[in-house]
Amino acid sequence: MVDTQYPAYTIRRFRCDNGRGEYDNAFFRGILRVRGISFEPSPPYTQHKNGVSERMIRTITTKARSMLLDSRLEDVFWAEAVNTATYLHFRSPSTSLNCRTPYQVLNGQKLELQHLRRFGSAAHKLIPPEQRNGKFSSHSRQCVMLGYVYDTSKIWRLWDPIEGRVIQASNVRFDESLVERKRVIDEKSTDTLRSLADSENRC
Repeated sequence: MVDTQYPAYTIRRFRCDNGRGEYDNAFFRGILRVRGISFEPSPPYTQHKNGVSERMIRTITTKARSMLLDSRLEDVFWAEAVNTATYLHFRSPSTSLNCRTPYQVLNGQKLELQHLRRFGSAAHKLIPPEQRNGKFSSHSRQCVMLGYVYDTSKIWRLWDPIEGRVIQASNVRFDESLVERKRVIDEKSTDTLRSLADSENRC
């Protein structure tokens, strides 16, 4: 994917923390070998050998924790918070890039920020006419803003408490002054989110 979308940035080395389950296996090493990428695992219990990525993990985790605390959402939304923190970090200026964003350096395009919204704020999703229950039924449904769809600026990821799942929507109005301060999910929805997070970790 990187070679196709960004031919100017080829992967030459893959360095990891020697994780047995994710990277140190014959299938993954075969992919690296076909691509001509060298595999460089660090020794066990020496995270400092892979310091750049470890510091980035700490930065993303700190941002995600801050957003969860501000939104007062349950910890089960940690995966969505991490995805959103990564999305925002990619669009934040960096002194190592002469105050440019990684997005600008990688894509060479003007950055759009008008679509950014407060994590956990109220999001009123428009209900299509075909899904309304009569003329006098509600035209919108209140959801919770969770994040964005990669490389787009007109679609958001929302938590729908009625359907009990994460949805994607474009016709949305936000109330960033209103943050959920009560439980918005039940036990069944919690299990659904945990299974989604587990599946993302396996990918």
